[in-house]
Amino acid sequence: MQPAQLRAVLGDIEPFWLQVLLQEQVRPGLRVLDAGCGMGRNLWYPLRIGVLMYGIDTSAEDIAFVQRQAGALGTPTDHFSVASVAALPFPDRFFDAVLCCDVLHFAEDEAHFCRMVGELHRVLRPEGIAYTRLFTHVGLATSAPQHAPFQADEALLHELTQQQRLTLLAPVHTLLSPGVRSQTYWHWRK
Repeated sequence: MQPAQLRAVLGDIEPFWLQVLLQEQVRPGLRVLDAGCGMGRNLWYPLRIGVLMYGIDTSAEDIAFVQRQAGALGTPTDHFSVASVAALPFPDRFFDAVLCCDVLHFAEDEAHFCRMVGELHRVLRPEGIAYTRLFTHVGLATSAPQHAPFQADEALLHELTQQQRLTLLAPVHTLLSPGVRSQTYWHWRK
């Protein structure tokens, strides 16, 4: 398959999310929330293979775009709505998995961050899985350059893991671009 053909199938999907799908950790028929879906870069391939995707974002413009694209794929447009991760419009234990990519660091402060994580936990069914990536200051001298209102540290992630009785799928790990950004991966099972 040529690169252009591959892009046509996969779009601009996050590599770690593609890996989750290829390893069949998320399979067709499962109900999955993309919490902070933006314009849907992580929605299209899973929808094409039969994953029941839902998405929320605070941008009405992005959600309108996602609804148009999803409708063209035959997905109910009401699966996508304008909402905040801190107040998810879904019942308890509704999702098999949640993807929250580059969103949690937009929390206003630690309390807001904890509310966001609490909401992800609330909407997951027992044994449900959360795949999160967030900017942190792990490994950086300062937290200034990442343009993120709140940056958790590894201690807070571990504290929340214990408080919520989460099971880590892998050790919390960080991709560090020295002096630029620190992207931390925190994947857990409820």
